[in-house]
Amino acid sequence: MERTWRFESLMVAGMVFLASFHCQAQSVKQFADGVRRSDNLTLLEGLPHQWFESRALERERRTKSVRNLHGYTFYSEPLDISTEDARQLATGFGNPEKLGHISDPRLQKKCGGFHPDYALEWQQGENRYQALVCFGCAEVKIFGSNFIVEYDFSEEVKATLAVILRKYRKNRPNVDRTIDARPTATLPAEKPR
Repeated sequence: MERTWRFESLMVAGMVFLASFHCQAQSVKQFADGVRRSDNLTLLEGLPHQWFESRALERERRTKSVRNLHGYTFYSEPLDISTEDARQLATGFGNPEKLGHISDPRLQKKCGGFHPDYALEWQQGENRYQALVCFGCAEVKIFGSNFIVEYDFSEEVKATLAVILRKYRKNRPNVDRTIDARPTATLPAEKPR
């Protein structure tokens, strides 16, 4: 009896996994179709890193106009992007199988946490499709009206995105991470002698 229960549990778990994979594949297809059909791209710049540049982040939040997108903070002012760069980004994100592979959420990266350097938003009619790009994690989170899928991108894709996007850095301050970072450990108070 117990053996049958284990087998049935494994079958249910397998079916849930396959259904989840199928849903992600459908979401990615919807995202790609939306990006390819979109007639405009909005590019936003991310604020300093929440861990490595925490002081600069707080200063920017206090002194600059910012907006929140999926729990991450960006400068409010959209960046002017060239038609050619917008076309290249739409071509790349319109073919997500070239981005890399879907991230495994069980794996923790040692990059200090996902922090989007840029947000890209394509609009097609009433629908919005967004990609949050993190160079530190080499990861992109794509969003549609009812889904989110995370991708790990290859070094080649990371380099290509960096060439296109980093020239649009406008607002984010240059920060000395050795000075600005939060301490990684708290030192015990010195004992009196």
